[in-house]
Amino acid sequence: MFKNLLTIIIAVCFTMFSFDAAAQYKWQGPTDGLWSTAANWLDVSTGATATLAPIGTTNIVFDAPADISINANGSVCNSILVTNNATVTIKSIGGSSSSPWSLTMNSPTSAPTKALQIDAGSKLDFRSTNTAAGGYFGPKPLSTTTILINGTLAFSGTTTLGNAKFDWGNTAIGSPILMTVNGTILHDLNSGTFVSPLAPSTATFGANSIFESKRAGGFQVPTATWDSLSTIKISGIVGSGSPAWGGTAYTYGAFEYDNPMQSATVNFSMQTNTVFKRHVKILNTNGQKVRLNSTPNNITVKGDLEVANSLVSLGNGTAAASAVGYNLGNVIVNSGTLSLQETASSTGAATYTKVKGNITVATGATLNNLSTNPTAPTLELNGTTNQNITAAGTVSTAQLFTLKMNNPAGATLLTNLTVPQLDLSSAPGGVINTGTNVLTVSTANTNLNTLKGGSATCHVVGNMKRNTATSSNYIFPIGTGTSLRTVKVQPTAATATSYQAKLALGMPPAGTLPAGIDHISPSESWDITQPGGAVSAFISLSSDNGITVPSELSVLHFNSVSSAWEDLGNDASAATVSGLSTVTSMNAATSFSPFAMGATSAPNNPLPVKLIRFEAATTQNIVNLSWETAFERNASTFEVQHGTDGKSFKTFATLQAKGNSDSNQKYNLSHSNYVRGTNFYRLHLIDNDAKMEYSNVINVNMDTNNGVKIYPSTATDFMTIELENDDESTFQIISSTGAIVMEGNLIGKQNISVANLHKGVYFIKMSDNKTISFIKQ
Repeated sequence: MFKNLLTIIIAVCFTMFSFDAAAQYKWQGPTDGLWSTAANWLDVSTGATATLAPIGTTNIVFDAPADISINANGSVCNSILVTNNATVTIKSIGGSSSSPWSLTMNSPTSAPTKALQIDAGSKLDFRSTNTAAGGYFGPKPLSTTTILINGTLAFSGTTTLGNAKFDWGNTAIGSPILMTVNGTILHDLNSGTFVSPLAPSTATFGANSIFESKRAGGFQVPTATWDSLSTIKISGIVGSGSPAWGGTAYTYGAFEYDNPMQSATVNFSMQTNTVFKRHVKILNTNGQKVRLNSTPNNITVKGDLEVANSLVSLGNGTAAASAVGYNLGNVIVNSGTLSLQETASSTGAATYTKVKGNITVATGATLNNLSTNPTAPTLELNGTTNQNITAAGTVSTAQLFTLKMNNPAGATLLTNLTVPQLDLSSAPGGVINTGTNVLTVSTANTNLNTLKGGSATCHVVGNMKRNTATSSNYIFPIGTGTSLRTVKVQPTAATATSYQAKLALGMPPAGTLPAGIDHISPSESWDITQPGGAVSAFISLSSDNGITVPSELSVLHFNSVSSAWEDLGNDASAATVSGLSTVTSMNAATSFSPFAMGATSAPNNPLPVKLIRFEAATTQNIVNLSWETAFERNASTFEVQHGTDGKSFKTFATLQAKGNSDSNQKYNLSHSNYVRGTNFYRLHLIDNDAKMEYSNVINVNMDTNNGVKIYPSTATDFMTIELENDDESTFQIISSTGAIVMEGNLIGKQNISVANLHKGVYFIKMSDNKTISFIKQ
């Protein structure tokens, strides 16, 4: 008997020794589908069916589909590799919260094999099938092991009580588990939450990796290092859930939330200083609310914040603390509602949101504020390139919020926009270009918060409308983009009315001047209309052009029926402050159409020179420049400037102005010291009071051997690119910042639409690297 026992011990030791040499198994079942049945495994080292079930030194390779059951706790191996696009399910029928079942993997970090490796295209699913409450099952990597997920690692359960999840085995400090995810970790329906590894273990989600949670009852974002191209996807949460954000840096890639089963409000409660390096998308909340946070936080979304089929609030403001801060890229409300602040009974500080990109409220969508907090939320434009605002849907003004302009590059309205309050107090601030659209300030009072600021560097270019309900002065800070031309409207009655103002550059309507008026400003007028109501109003006009004696100015109103200018007078308050001269009508306007400044004396208030045209043409090897003015008053000199990049210029000639005249004056000048390629020109106009103004920039190409022609060189809607001899080429249109904004193929001659390009200098690069520039007006 002793001899037989010794023989068994020797046999077992021999078998264990042979497995210590890293035996490799492959699944060949199912005999009975059990992990613990040796007959289900192929021993690759012998080419025969295994004589033992896997042990702690067995390396397992799954290269074909497998469905395996574990019927007892303590299953173990050295490593698992899932490859060759295989889908493998390992399921357990046992385990509880107090006694979890697991599959332990021993391979140390120093070993050539990872403790767990899933190759791209392959999937490993750990599934709990225990129907008892709290059935726990999952992989258990021991200390100093390495995990590499290039495919999909899934956790799932067959009932609402299933709970499959990681069981991290390391507890010893200095013995880390290192997990790298380049594929997907999926917590499917009825799985457990992701349990983050204890320090010093680490989890890293690389580029294009995905962490996806479809489980019911809340989600937990793993403590990990997140690449900017990684994505967190959350769906399937029933009710309010219980979100938790892992990590201490709270910096992630993208975040997508799609919860068609949501049945109550979900508070995300994001951590202070959370950063999303890409987008945040809230795609479906089933008519329920999502609060991105409920405490004063500083949240940054560098990409898009997108809302679709959802009700989302940036803050509920119930805490009486500092403002909730958001720093966002583009804001896109495709459908549903985005609330700047949500709780109607809020007593806390107002939400403050900064947007660096475009704002889009699509048809059927809503942007609003639901809080009655007297301190209104602020929506600040603080980008570094032009920002577009599209409000095809509803921007609600039922509760106050403030639109603040703080972007020197400006903003453009692509639709009409109505806001309760407007802040133009930032310096340099930037301008809001409305185009043919209208920017309306809906609040009908004139307190400080309704409209703040307005300067030469921060104002509205285009149509601005204000609702009124008092007899106070309503300010319209409008201008040219570089100069302020403020309008003030003071209704004669405290009756609900609306007024709209726009600066019109160029010659005012031709009409008879009233008695006592010597001349009218030839370069500007103001279109002031009354879209609603019928209240007369006193009109104030402001300008920094050619005004020397403000007291001799008068407000003129154009009567389109009689084609005559009417003198509304000067209320004797006219003055110049910080270079801006203002005159207020002595009489109220009873009808509304163009308004202009008139001067009562010929020598004074010459008002500005009007530049009608500035052009460049080539004759042989000479650049011929010509320009024409109208109504020269107080003009001194024209400095003619040349440059090669459209940005930097040097004066190469100075011409004396021809003096005061009511007739047009023409000027010509030749330039032979040009450079090969594109040459840029502009005029620097200086008057006798040292007041200065620049013309628009024009260009001409002097590369006669270039083989490429473009015309016109200054384009508005269309331009033509023409190759010699009907050649064929590709082309790219490149902005001054180096961005490719358009590209295509070209044979001979082609018309190109540039209507959607922003104003500025662009370069056309052909396939042979020939480059020519043009200006988009």
